Amino acid sequence: MHQTPKPTGNPSASPPRGRLDSWKAIAEYLKRDVSTVRRWEKREGLPVHRHLHHKLGSVYAFQSEIDDWWKNSGNVEAAEPQGAHADRLVLVGRVDALASPERAGRHAGLAWIRRLARPSLVALAGVLALAAVWYGPPNMRRSPIPANRIAFVAVMPFTNAPEHPADDVFVDGLTEGIINSLSAVPGLKVISRTSAFRYKGRDIVPRRVGRELGGIDALLLGRARQQGDRMTLTVELIAAQDDRQLWGSTYERRVGDSGAPFRNAVVRDVVRKLTGSEHDNRSSRYTRNAEVYELYLRGRYHWYKRTPEGFSRAVAAFTRAIEQDPAFAPAYAGLADTYTLMGYFAYLIPFEEARSKARDAALEALALDDSLAEAHTSMASVLEFERWDWAGAEREYRRAIQLAPNYATAYHWYANNLSIRGRHDEAIAQGRHAVELDPLSPILHVAVAHAYLLAGRDDEAIRQLGKALEIEPSYANAHLFLGMAYERKGRYDEALTEMLKADGQLENWVWKAFLADLYTRMDRPDDARQIVRAFDMRRPNASRVTTAAIYAAVRERERPLALLKKACDERDPDIGFLKSIPAFDTLRDDPAFQALLRRIGLS
Repeated sequence: MHQTPKPTGNPSASPPRGRLDSWKAIAEYLKRDVSTVRRWEKREGLPVHRHLHHKLGSVYAFQSEIDDWWKNSGNVEAAEPQGAHADRLVLVGRVDALASPERAGRHAGLAWIRRLARPSLVALAGVLALAAVWYGPPNMRRSPIPANRIAFVAVMPFTNAPEHPADDVFVDGLTEGIINSLSAVPGLKVISRTSAFRYKGRDIVPRRVGRELGGIDALLLGRARQQGDRMTLTVELIAAQDDRQLWGSTYERRVGDSGAPFRNAVVRDVVRKLTGSEHDNRSSRYTRNAEVYELYLRGRYHWYKRTPEGFSRAVAAFTRAIEQDPAFAPAYAGLADTYTLMGYFAYLIPFEEARSKARDAALEALALDDSLAEAHTSMASVLEFERWDWAGAEREYRRAIQLAPNYATAYHWYANNLSIRGRHDEAIAQGRHAVELDPLSPILHVAVAHAYLLAGRDDEAIRQLGKALEIEPSYANAHLFLGMAYERKGRYDEALTEMLKADGQLENWVWKAFLADLYTRMDRPDDARQIVRAFDMRRPNASRVTTAAIYAAVRERERPLALLKKACDERDPDIGFLKSIPAFDTLRDDPAFQALLRRIGLS
């Protein structure tokens, strides 16, 4: 095992000769970065003195005192990062082992990394394209994590020097690209983007992050620096249990070249470190055109916002990427996902247009790269809501999970597929796996709670929804489903409180249908009818299924059943949720309702 080099110097040196008059001098003496020695002073009692008549940052230390402290601080070697890159670095993705030991030594004094000032778009295009030459073998000094268990890793969002902040799209996109690549590696478990990005802009304390993310093994941290036409990325892998540096190094590339060789090198070296094995990271899904990849990252960045404006910008970015590189499969998958959410769930474009465009994009992505998990997940959604082919969709989800075992979205959507088909235990298992990969996503906690509700396990649903609200106290869907759980247990007042919290955040007629149904169950028909009257007056752009739920909530029968038949005829995407909407409870025994379930394959 690698032993930490001890500080140089003569313990018997006289104080004047052994005096170190700055943080930098202390760091150089200890062969550490400045932030590491400052942390040692705070946590480990490193003897550092301050001038009484100067600002706090004016410090000095004596070599003899440091040598004595080192001898008496036996836990520092095990508890702190080691080597030239011990400083905490924050990057935007996972970055690999980089330079040779000699080069690592030259970078030991890096504190903050600076980027040259230039227009943000130009910088974004250049940085995303980090070039094709890196120097020296990786400085990988420790044995891999034991191979008898899967390494569980979190990639923290990267940052740049505060005086030259990077474009958010670049930072977020590079992180996502490396997360996606590592997520496809057999033998690794990787925290998903959603949970990782909750740490953006926060101080990273590895032990605390490890606890919050459910027992991860290691964090990958990094920091970027641009000088002229060169881009340097300095990274380190930190053990979550004890803050040890497992590995660290630096890459250097030429700005403007393709980013694929850089990403491949990162994945290769991190996989080698964590598993002790080699990984041939496929490059076929990466474009050689730097601008195309930039556009793809921009598209994903806007897609994750889940807003109407975000969806529109995502479509524009993915479309431009495809125009410049028609063979770039990930852009088609991104386009399919965007149309899916725009039409199926956000009603931003007509359902038929959304279905057609999502189908065409998913098919094209699969034709270009059948090994792309996102494309199989997109295709599964098309099969579900366009053809009601639940079994075919299940095959696509299982294929996506096989290709990318860390793709939380595939587990999430697969859980929904199983849940509405009545396979509750399997659905809960898939949903819990998604939460394990993305523990800070309130969406996934709500998805598991929904599976519990459909399985009749209301108390477990309530506990799961409590976790979602711990993460995001104002999350409307969590309040809505918590209201459903309380309603099922007859705790109507608590149910109403929760549903009103959801309804007060934005106008959503699906939620209003739930609220009207609750008012009816509470024997408050006037309040329920008021929601129906408001719906009739405003005639919102709601699906047939939502409209049927509004009327069923006040216990109409004929009109809701007629609307649901039209929804089947038009292949309304919401038709798959017939079993999930409480307002339809009074219709479930009706032969016409049962016929609808048989028609869509959910009887």
